[in-house]
Formats: sequence, structure tokens, C-alpha cells
Amino acid sequence: MGLELRNFLIGLTFGVTGTLCFAYYEYLRKQLHFTMTWAIGSTFVLYIVPPLLFYSSCFIRRHLIFLPFALRPFWVNFDDPKSQGLEGTRNFYLTSEPGIQIGIWHILPKSQVEKSIEKNDLFWEESLSSSGRPIIFYLHGTSASRALGHRKELYRLLQNLDYHVIAIDYRGYADSTQVAPFETGVVTDSTCVYKWIQSKLGKSRKIIPLIVWGHSLGTGVGCHMVSELCLENKGPTGLILESPFSNLRDQFKYHWLSTVSYVNQNTKNKTPNMCQINTNITLNGLLLQSAQ
Repeated sequence: MGLELRNFLIGLTFGVTGTLCFAYYEYLRKQLHFTMTWAIGSTFVLYIVPPLLFYSSCFIRRHLIFLPFALRPFWVNFDDPKSQGLEGTRNFYLTSEPGIQIGIWHILPKSQVEKSIEKNDLFWEESLSSSGRPIIFYLHGTSASRALGHRKELYRLLQNLDYHVIAIDYRGYADSTQVAPFETGVVTDSTCVYKWIQSKLGKSRKIIPLIVWGHSLGTGVGCHMVSELCLENKGPTGLILESPFSNLRDQFKYHWLSTVSYVNQNTKNKTPNMCQINTNITLNGLLLQSAQ
């Protein structure tokens, strides 16, 4: 009886141990299967789906290039530039084409700030010509708005140097009309503001320097705009290109989500002809071309 009980207990022990080992093996197999499935799925979602969407959708490419939805900083009251640390600044809007309104800041030169206290909008407009100070028309880069930190630092620097600064947000950005931006659209917006500045300068435009300053994406917008303005003999005094790119086709081609060497016809031939620009061009502080 004792031998039978011992054999029974030994068999029970082996049976329980074997069952536990098999259960643990199944658990590990399922965990490994889950881990492998998760890893393969994540790789597919992260590294295959985005490039395919980027390649197949012009809408997605456009939004990833312009990034108008990347709002920084949040909760900006554009009607109150003083709350953003900008003295002597007013907010206003222009209509670039039917249904499209463009948000604009006009930052006065330091010498005009005190004079602007309790003055109406007419003072700001007349000061463009009456102050005799140079004007910087600033075209910002991709994402965010004209209220982004480093952009405001540049405005203050230029203001302290006694320059007027006109800074805009293209369509789709900030408080401008919320429609999807595209190349000819943002060039139209910029051209509208540029021609508004010229109209306020009147005869003084032959005397007062008007300089277009483009940063990153804004260099492409600025080159396209200025090339067309030069054909009309309405080009600016100078064009500053800060962190430029060669053309929009290369922006698509070398974007981190794309290894695509082909861009559809809607963007293929949009690169402006630099030979059409007959004004001073400065690239990252280096004078590339002189109009003289």
C-alpha cells in the first residue's frame, strides 16, 4: 500500500509539473506571438503606411510641408500684440482674394513707438512713408504663426534697429482664413500685402528701402513673389533668404517621410526663375546678387 501511494504521488507530481510546464510554454508562445505581431504591426504602421500616404496623397504632402495645424504658441490674442511683448504694434487684416483674409502685424520702429500712443490706424499707415525708416516684409517658415517665440525676437531686434516690420500669416495659419494653403495661394497672399505696403509708400517707395525677408518656407514664397514682381518692375530693394531650400520639388523629394523622386505635375514646374529677380539677394548673410 505504501509503495502504491508513493508511486501515485510521484505520478501526480510529474503530471502536475508537466501540466504547469506545458501551460507556461503556451503562455510564452502566446506572449512571443503577441510581441512579434505588435512589433511587425508597429513597424508597418510607422515606417510603411506614412510614406505610402505621403506618396499617394497630394493633400497630405501639402499639409506636411506647410504644417498649418502645428499651432504654437497656443491661445494667442492677435488683436493684442502687447500681450506678446510687442510694443508699438497693431493687428489688422487684408483681403488677398474673395473669401481670404490675411492676419498682419505692423511693428513700428523704436523712434515711432511713443508717437503712436492713442493714435488711430491712419497713423500707422502714414508712418510707413512719413517716418523715412526702412521696411522689412517678413515671410515666416513652416508651421506655427507670426507669434512664435524666435519670430517675435527678430521683430524686437529689427524694431530696436529702427525698422518697420510687416509680419503676416498665410491662409490656413493662425487667425487668417482657415483653408488649405498651397503655393500659388500663399504667394497671392504675400503679393497682396506687398502691394498694399507699396500703395502706402506712394512716391516715397523710390526713396524708402523695402526689403523682403523670407525664412525657410518663406524663402520659396519670397522668391516666387519677387520674381513675378520684378517682371512688373515692382521689385523690392532687396531680398533676404534665411535657411532657404532649392525648390519645392526637392522639399517633397527629401522630406523624411518620402524617398519618392517623382512629384506630380501640380508641383513639378512651380520653381520660380531666379534669373527674373533683378534686386539685391542676401543668402544667410552672404550677398549673392547686387542690383547695381
